[in-house]
Order: sequence, then structure tokens, then C-alpha cells
Amino acid sequence: MKSYIFCPEFNCWVVPIPAINEYIGKSFKNKEVHRLDNFQLAFIYNSQLKLINELRDKKMRRSTVKTIIVEDTEAFFKEHMSDKEASVDIETTGLKYFKDDIVSIQFSFDGRIGYFLDWKDINPETLNKFLVNKYQIYANGKFDCKFLRYRGVTNAKIDFDVNYAGHFVYSNKGNSLKANVFFFTDCGGYDNELDSYLRKYKIKNYALIPRDVLSEYGCIDAIMTYRLKNILLQNMGELQQGFYFSTYIPLANLFIEIEMPEDTYYIEGLQIAKRGIAMDIQKFVSEINEVKFVEIFKFEPKPEPTQAPAKSP
Repeated sequence: MKSYIFCPEFNCWVVPIPAINEYIGKSFKNKEVHRLDNFQLAFIYNSQLKLINELRDKKMRRSTVKTIIVEDTEAFFKEHMSDKEASVDIETTGLKYFKDDIVSIQFSFDGRIGYFLDWKDINPETLNKFLVNKYQIYANGKFDCKFLRYRGVTNAKIDFDVNYAGHFVYSNKGNSLKANVFFFTDCGGYDNELDSYLRKYKIKNYALIPRDVLSEYGCIDAIMTYRLKNILLQNMGELQQGFYFSTYIPLANLFIEIEMPEDTYYIEGLQIAKRGIAMDIQKFVSEINEVKFVEIFKFEPKPEPTQAPAKSP
């Protein structure tokens, strides 16, 4: 199992070493802390030294990526209609598929080139046809598929999810796309520019990010997702792959159905109906105000009782 990563700050490969307290132990408020014995220390030292020597002898070159902003989305879908598999990634304004909006969608068909498409330029029906019989690769695909299905792209489904696969291959690490990229590829830290921009301008809504910044980040998301699929499959044995595809992937798609009740498909329709009912009520009230009521029963006040004359003594 590869246990070194590429460090963009120093432009070299590094071998993470556990904190010193893991070697010598340290007590915190009388809590017992595990301490490594001499055999464990020797094993860790020799393992790290072996990796350092291995890296020293290797001539490694960082892989390159290419990003393309697509202007003619219809022509793009026609050109890539015959591609058998694609990694798919979306950028959104928030986390709620029934409330927030999709800003863009990115694809990669080879792990080298990423394509950025503005969502406003996409016909969901065309995208839905584009995904028919296409092997779809995601990172946290439940999120993407719920956003897409809610907007009519019902053919969005998970065939491979790198987040699940990363956990399946090696669970003793983070399972996000960024963590897997750091661990399995030489492109860790590709999102540093975006993170710096968000911190500098205090932006939380991705729709406010300039297109050139967002497209670079989104395309590399799709590229890394495609690359990780191949890398993770290489790290799975035959039995692991069988279990992953027979259990993990069906459960992922099942949970999309569970977390996306059928009623939510009609929220927009219900909102339209609600506005229509409100207009009907307003019209009804205005008509009531114009009605002239005819007095049927005439109200006659009762005569006040006359005071009885006083009796003479």
C-alpha cells in the first residue's frame, strides 16, 4: 500500500510520520496513553527509511491536466454521446437539492481532460439522454444524483463512487475526494487556489466565484474522480471488487431513493398549485366584498318599557 504523498508546497514527495507522542507516549490528565515498544519503533523506522530510499531512486514527474470551458453544450453532448464512461461532478449553491441551484457540471472521459459546462446552458432532457447506458463515475454520487434527478435527469445513477471505494480499499484515512487525491495521486492540493480565493473574499456561494477559477477547480474534480476509479480498482482484489459492486453500489443507489421521497419530485408543482390557490382565495374575497346583501328580516328594536304610575297611598 502506497503511504507517501505529493506535497505541493515543497514540490516533492513526502512520507508522513506519526506525531512524536505516538512514539514515546504522553499522559493527559492521568489518562493512559499507548506507548510503542522498541520492536514497534524499529519497524516504523525501517519502513519509513525503506520508502525514503525508494523515492530517492525514482524519477517521478507530476502528471498534467487540461481544462476546457464548453460554450456549445448541444454540440458537446453529440460529440461525446458514444463515450462509454464518464466521471461526473457538479458545483452547487448549497447542499439542499430541492432548494439550492446547480451552478455547473463537469465531465472527464479519459482522466486527462476536464470539460466545464454552465448549468444554465444545459437542456436537462438532452443531458438525460446523454447519460443513458453510460458508465457513471462520481465522488459522493448521492449528492450529485439527487440534484440531477430532481431537475429531470432521471438517468443519473452511481456505477462507481471513489469515496466509497477509497474507504473500502483503505479505511484508516479520510474518504473525501481531496483525501483520496492526496493519498493515491500526485495532484493533492489542486484546490488550494480556490480555498485561498474563498477565504480572501469570504465567499460561500459558488455562483459568485469567477468562471475561470471555478472551471479550473471543477474540471480537476472530474479528472481526479476518473483517475481514482482506475487506481482504486487496481488496489482491489477480485473478491473485494465482487463485494463492492454487488453490495456497496446497489446500496448507494438505494439510499438515493430512500433519501429522496417521491413526494419531493412534486414540490415545485405544489408551490405552483399553492400560488394558484392563493390567487383563487384573493379573487373570492374580492368578489365577496362586491356582494350586496338584501335585508330579509327587518330588525325592529323592542320598545322601552314605560314606567308604571306610582300608586297613591
